[in-house]
Amino acid sequence: MTEPETNEGGTTASLGENEESQTNKFDWDDLSYVTSSRYRGLALAALNDRPATPSDIAEAADVGIAHVSRALQGLRERGLVKLLVSDDTRKGRYYGITTRGRRVFKEASDGDTPHPDAEGGAA
Repeated sequence: MTEPETNEGGTTASLGENEESQTNKFDWDDLSYVTSSRYRGLALAALNDRPATPSDIAEAADVGIAHVSRALQGLRERGLVKLLVSDDTRKGRYYGITTRGRRVFKEASDGDTPHPDAEGGAA
């Protein structure tokens, strides 16, 4: 059982409920992070279609693999993509988009970004 945690309204919620609300909250920093780099945007767009390797993404986008690898590393650190194979794998490292990454990609690509004052917007 998780420890109760006091939320903004002074009521208690289990840690699981708090984590779920954080998952559902739109993260403006993630959107800014993705849209501020052509390579991060390309990588996220490619993974939105299907899992891929850095070389698959680089070849399809006609960009250098070093740029794609660096972009994937940053996206992975933010929880927007995940490595689908073991960390020990050096070739054929397939990446996939996370639910959080898909949400950021959708907002970045369709321009339907939530208003900051709407529920789930920036604090």
